[in-house]
Amino acid sequence: MKQLRPSVVGGAAALAMFLCAASSATVAAQTHGSGIEKISSYAGTWTSRIVHYATKYSKARVETATVRNDCWRSADYYSCHQFVDGRSSALIVYTYDAKHRLYHTHAIPQDGNPAPSGLLTITGNTWMFPWQDRDGGKTVYVRIVNVFRNPRTIDFRQEFSLDNTHWTKTADGVEHRTATP
Repeated sequence: MKQLRPSVVGGAAALAMFLCAASSATVAAQTHGSGIEKISSYAGTWTSRIVHYATKYSKARVETATVRNDCWRSADYYSCHQFVDGRSSALIVYTYDAKHRLYHTHAIPQDGNPAPSGLLTITGNTWMFPWQDRDGGKTVYVRIVNVFRNPRTIDFRQEFSLDNTHWTKTADGVEHRTATP
C-alpha cells in the first residue's frame, strides 16, 4: 500500500500540512477580505481529530493533534510558523494570484529538506488543496476539502481519485479553533 502525501511536504511535516489544510480558513471564509488577507484566519491554536480509513492509499487509524500557527503578513506574503503538538514542524508561506484566483503554498520543513509548493482554491465556504501523485505509471489525484460549519468549526476530508471525477475518502475529521494569537 502506497501512502499518498501532500506534494508540498514529506516526513513529519506531512501531518502538519494536512492539519494546515484543514484549519487554514475557518474564520476567513466568513469574516476576512479578499486575496492574501483571507489566510490571516490561520493564526492561532487549533485542535483536530482525524479518522483515516483503510483504502488502497491509507491505513485505518485515528489521530488527534494540536496545531499552533504563529503567523504574520509582510506586503503580499503571508507566513505561518507551524507547531504540531508543541514541536516546530514547518514554515508555510502563502502567496495569491489575483488574476487566476489561486493561492500558492510553499512549506519549508523544519528539517531543512527542499520546500515544495502546492495550490489552494477558495469557493465560498469551501477551501480545497489539490495535488497529484504517481502510483507506478498512473496519475493519482488527491485533495483536501474543507467545508465550514461555522466560523470556529470545519469539517474536512482527504480524498483520492484515479480519474479526477470519482473520489474515495481516505480521511475526515473536525477542527476547532481554541485560541487566537
